[in-house]
Amino acid sequence: MPARARKYTLDTLTSYRVVADAQIHPDGSTIAFVVGDLTHPRRKNARANIYIAAPGSDAPYPFTSADASEMHPRWSPDGSTLAFVSDRAGVDNFQIYLMPRQGGEAHALTSGAAIQSPNRDVSMFKWSPDGSRIAFLQKDSLTPQEMLRRAEGSDEIVFEHNHKFTRLVIADLATRKTQVVTRGAAQVWEFDWSPDGKEFVLICSALPYEWSWYDSWLARVPATGGTPRKLFARPNRQLGHPRWSPDGHHISFVSSLWSDRGIIGGDLYLIDSNGKSPRVLADGYAGTLSGIEWTDAQTILAAGYLRGQATLTQFDIHGAHQSVWTGIGALQESYTPKFSRSADGTIAVVRSDPSSPREVWMLYPTDPDALVWRQVTNLNAEFLNIVTGDQDVFEWESHDGLKLQGVLVKPVGAKKGKRLPLIVQPHGGPTGISANEYLSPLRWAYHLSNRGYAVFMPNFRGSTGWGIEFAEANLGDMGGQDWLDIMAGVDALINKGIADPKRMGIGGWSYGGFMTVWAITQTHRFKAAVAGAAIGNWLSFHGSSNLSGWDKLHYNNANPYERGGVFDKFTPINYIGNARTPTLVLQGDQDRDVPPSQAYEIFRALRDHGVECELVIYPREPHSVTETAHARDLITRVCEWFDRHLKP
Repeated sequence: MPARARKYTLDTLTSYRVVADAQIHPDGSTIAFVVGDLTHPRRKNARANIYIAAPGSDAPYPFTSADASEMHPRWSPDGSTLAFVSDRAGVDNFQIYLMPRQGGEAHALTSGAAIQSPNRDVSMFKWSPDGSRIAFLQKDSLTPQEMLRRAEGSDEIVFEHNHKFTRLVIADLATRKTQVVTRGAAQVWEFDWSPDGKEFVLICSALPYEWSWYDSWLARVPATGGTPRKLFARPNRQLGHPRWSPDGHHISFVSSLWSDRGIIGGDLYLIDSNGKSPRVLADGYAGTLSGIEWTDAQTILAAGYLRGQATLTQFDIHGAHQSVWTGIGALQESYTPKFSRSADGTIAVVRSDPSSPREVWMLYPTDPDALVWRQVTNLNAEFLNIVTGDQDVFEWESHDGLKLQGVLVKPVGAKKGKRLPLIVQPHGGPTGISANEYLSPLRWAYHLSNRGYAVFMPNFRGSTGWGIEFAEANLGDMGGQDWLDIMAGVDALINKGIADPKRMGIGGWSYGGFMTVWAITQTHRFKAAVAGAAIGNWLSFHGSSNLSGWDKLHYNNANPYERGGVFDKFTPINYIGNARTPTLVLQGDQDRDVPPSQAYEIFRALRDHGVECELVIYPREPHSVTETAHARDLITRVCEWFDRHLKP
């Protein structure tokens, strides 16, 4: 071990800095970004503040210091003011604040009803092109009559009946007055200003429910207000990141079939701003594009993944494209690679690779053959001295010859030639990716590798990063070919002398949780399993999840209620009589994506069939478990469960 090397422990959950959302100043001189905690105390959001870094100067410094959750820093077009979102007025009461570039007191631009929650939202607010206004999203408030009824004790809920839409709202910086822009039955999910500030392009749906987003469409609305006018829709596919071209002639966006709003990656589309001539730019591109920005009226810069590697690619409006940069790691903005760009073309990103945690980096616009990366922050420097196992890409062929790859983390101190106990960890989504990046301490891999396990994170068909055809290859077949891909990878690890076939476990979260429960009903090769936020019954999931638009689409518009249909075919509980694998089931009790009822069904079915099973429910937790005490408990239980069943 290197000098001063430290062991990877549960303390990483509180010492890791979540560096995010690097926003370069228009003149390129400074970068505003977010530094936050990975976990948080009970009944409070994770603390996060805005920091400022100037390349080549002293260490980054906090621009805000409130004991609050602060995010989404955005410079005004002239660079004089930084706007950001904060709940400093009260937990979950997110408002927009303004602060001069040189610092000082932050002043609230908005008040009253909170702006739309940052959860999943990619368009929290945007400056107008002239810097005089800020547009944001806000949910309909209760009417006076509704507030009176609640005050009188009438708080019954008529489910999906009294629609409360999220509207586009404009705040004027001079008057502090607000104006609701969108009217009628239109739920606004994302937006962008037109270059003249007179209109907006929107992503809308007809109803204000998460499942309705799966049937969304592109629209325009004047900034003076009105009912959004539909421009374009792709049946059974979603749209994201709408961006208006600088000359106003075109609108670009990303489209594919996605499992979760906010996890955006797909093909790059272009449409005339009048809604005519929609087309795919670079049809057949072998990667997945996410964050997009126009660099001029003819050119779009896109961040994403190309054959599993992070990439920045430049496209012109005629479809020609060239790589700006491609490399190992991730452009790390939650699930969607993004960047910001100054007037001179300098790019700011948050980046990580297998040996370096996430930090702010800059890419200078020099000769494309000699690009210059410069690391700006070193906020996670202590992690450079924390030992993790060797990590690399592992490649294999599936049963039908399809070439695949994933990430393999070996145990700390693994001896060459010795077979290793293996944990298979399928990613969520399924439209997601296991990137070869520095993994968050909330992920299990480094904790497990420090306890002697190899961790295999496969990118099965249905993953992003290898083009649209690959990402949509498991439509109508979730649990079919993608499951065979995973097992082909396991067999390849065994055949190469890496994995010990007698000591294998499987575990995952969300879609990875489904794949775990599916696995224990299809094979006895795994000696232990951990299923987090897992789907065990597709029909009851469809009836209780707020994502009920997704499962139906991803099973190719199958009828969930058809007996013997595809929902039945891939429901793990229908095969629970085959299960023998000891299984730990983990679940947040406020999860609306995968409701807790799924965990109860899985637990009861396994117990009824005599299979060793434990169920742990985490109060107050949604789809991710992030309260500090809960996160420590979860990681401990995962490691101890595998130790109990896989170690001698």
